[in-house]
Amino acid sequence: MPVVQFAPFASLVQPGFWHELTRMKIDVLRLSDEALTMNGSYTVGRSIRDRETGHDIALGCNLTVGEDAYQKAPQYVTIGRVSKLT
Repeated sequence: MPVVQFAPFASLVQPGFWHELTRMKIDVLRLSDEALTMNGSYTVGRSIRDRETGHDIALGCNLTVGEDAYQKAPQYVTIGRVSKLT
């Protein structure tokens, strides 16, 4: 199996992220332009087999950012052997 050097991914910014960013900018940060740490969730791509043709269909990787992106400590959930942010 070859080593993966780059895997293209799709990004998904949930509406709750924009609401939380707006709240923080108005109520907390105001005119500050300091850098913020944020957390997201990266899901590894996978493939499924088409029942009709028998061909494998690749599903890409995803990077998701939600309303919990600005929490101080990310929360991990372990599913099988994979850890995932919640």
